[in-house]
Amino acid sequence: MRVVGPRQVVLWPFMVFDGCWMYIHLEGFRAMLFDTENDPEELCDLGDVTCFPDYAAHHMRLEAALNTWARRHHNRVTTTYATIKARAGTEFSRGIYIGFWDEDEVSQAKRSNGGEGGATSAKGPLAVLLS
Repeated sequence: MRVVGPRQVVLWPFMVFDGCWMYIHLEGFRAMLFDTENDPEELCDLGDVTCFPDYAAHHMRLEAALNTWARRHHNRVTTTYATIKARAGTEFSRGIYIGFWDEDEVSQAKRSNGGEGGATSAKGPLAVLLS
C-alpha cells in the first residue's frame, strides 16, 4: 500500500462546562478535565483518573451529563418553519427538481403551478435533477 498524502483525522470534540469544571471528550483519546476556578488558563489536565483519583467524581458526573445530552433527540432544523413554508413551491426557480419521473412531468408541473414546484410524481419515487 502506498500513502499518497497525509493521514486525515476528523476529531469531534465535545465539551461540558458547569461553571467551574470543564470536561472535554475526543473519541479515541483520554478525556480532559480542568478546574477553571483554580486553573483559569486550563494548564493542569486532571482528566487521568488513575493519576488524579480525587477528581474522579467530577469526571464521572460531567461524562454522564455529556452522555445524557448525546442520547437525547436533537432537532436539526436550521431555519424557522415560517421560512420553510415561505420557500415551499419555489423549488424550480432555485434549480431543484425532486420527485419527477421525467422532463414531461416537470413541464406539466411548471404549467400547473405557475412555473414553480410543489407537485409530486404519480408514477413513482424516482427523483431527477435537471439543469
